[in-house]
Amino acid sequence: MKVVVLGADGFLGSNIASVLLRRKDEITAFCPRSVRLDALRGRGIAVVEGDFLDSST
Repeated sequence: MKVVVLGADGFLGSNIASVLLRRKDEITAFCPRSVRLDALRGRGIAVVEGDFLDSST
């Protein structure tokens, strides 16, 4: 299943992403610039950087 996780670099989002990875789902994470983005990419998660409040991203 293809899934988008909003805020995957935070506590809840990262735990949800971990569960989805174990299920072998295809994950895309939408989150602001963070030091954790490389860790998400390293786990095989596609990352889209942006701001939830900016409609142009």
